[in-house]
Amino acid sequence: MIQGNALTIPNLRFAFSQAVNARYAKQDDGFKLWASSPRDAAAASGQVLITGLAPDTDYTLTWSDGTTETSASSNDGQLNLTLDLAQSDLSVSVGGPTPADTSAPTAPRGLTAVSTASYSVDLNWTASSDDIGVGKYEVYRNCVPVGTTYGTSYTDTGLTASSRYFYSVVAYDLAGNRSGGLGACRSVPPPDVTPPTVPGTPTGVQTGKSIVLSWTAATDDRSLSGYKVYRDGSEIASVSGITYTDGTIESSTSYSYTVKAVDGSGNLSAASAPFTVATPNFVSYSDFESGSAGWTAVTGTWSVIADGSGVYKSGTTYDNSAAIGSDTWTDYAAETRVKVTVWTSTNSPNAGIRVRFADANNYYFLGYKNNVLTIYRRVAGANAAKISKPFTLNLGEWYTFKAVVQGTSLKLYVNGSLELTATDDKLAQGKAGVDSRFGDSRFDDFTVTQ
Repeated sequence: MIQGNALTIPNLRFAFSQAVNARYAKQDDGFKLWASSPRDAAAASGQVLITGLAPDTDYTLTWSDGTTETSASSNDGQLNLTLDLAQSDLSVSVGGPTPADTSAPTAPRGLTAVSTASYSVDLNWTASSDDIGVGKYEVYRNCVPVGTTYGTSYTDTGLTASSRYFYSVVAYDLAGNRSGGLGACRSVPPPDVTPPTVPGTPTGVQTGKSIVLSWTAATDDRSLSGYKVYRDGSEIASVSGITYTDGTIESSTSYSYTVKAVDGSGNLSAASAPFTVATPNFVSYSDFESGSAGWTAVTGTWSVIADGSGVYKSGTTYDNSAAIGSDTWTDYAAETRVKVTVWTSTNSPNAGIRVRFADANNYYFLGYKNNVLTIYRRVAGANAAKISKPFTLNLGEWYTFKAVVQGTSLKLYVNGSLELTATDDKLAQGKAGVDSRFGDSRFDDFTVTQ
């Protein structure tokens, strides 16, 4: 109820030409307005200007005497009504689109509780305020609703003598907006003592001088935080995903890996079944993070550059090769990651690994050459292809090439899959190396094992 010349609610304003007692109520389709007992009893009529309505929209007016009419709002959302102030109680329902009420009432204040009997408590509080009107109050006991009232008092019954209770009250306006006021009421779950399920048994692949582990995910009744990785019973890492790369392995060593899941409360699952692996003898490893120590450029040009990490980059001319290791090496495996960013000629471009690499005129080549994977030899300066198969090498994509030479056997693996096998007895020993022709080829994590 207001007494005066104006009433303002969310996005709507009523300006009266006379001082009146006015009330407003939101309805399903519009609102209802009362005006009664004008202060200027001599005034026979007055005007009310309503602003904030939808522009150029028809509104249906239903008066307290039962008459109905349609009136259109102006293009700026205003509507003028004429009030018959001679009536002792005048009301009009205005049907049509009105702004939504999204403003919550204020929280009730000054809540008091007095026990009037062993089984009941009388509650009282200071009324909330709202831009339209407070519709009701909801009373909570120990954070659970126990009753509703339209006033500012409530009697809670059915209690137990000598027991402690916590009360709070919230207000709702006529549009159903809820105030604050629950105070200490909040949902507190019981302690989480249930561990996650056991992760799947890890599997591992040796890549360079690393073991790449992966496993199937665990589950938890609340929230899974991550995993702890163990090597030979000692924790070596905490990860959020289901993979981990152990880059601290040594030559000719057996390792046993297990994984445990951990939840948001720190509960650990039981350990997974173990994955065991025996590492080979690492006779050479180059990650090119600190340069290219041990490498010799045999032909062309080579440099260490940054490409996510340090990489060994070839020149882009006819023939580029570099070697590492010993001339006395016989049987070994050479593995590297390789990426070609661009080809500079279509004249049989290639990128790959050289094994039993004695010099520029004596070596085996295993890798990519002009749209095929191939194994060929170069002896006394003459090339002889042993075997090949079609292959698409995508520019800008990393591949893992692995060349294995043992006795007269030569094998080429790409991304862990055996692609080519050949035999040859012309070269018995030599270094390992990299080879690039007419391409910007980049090599990383070059590993030689026996």
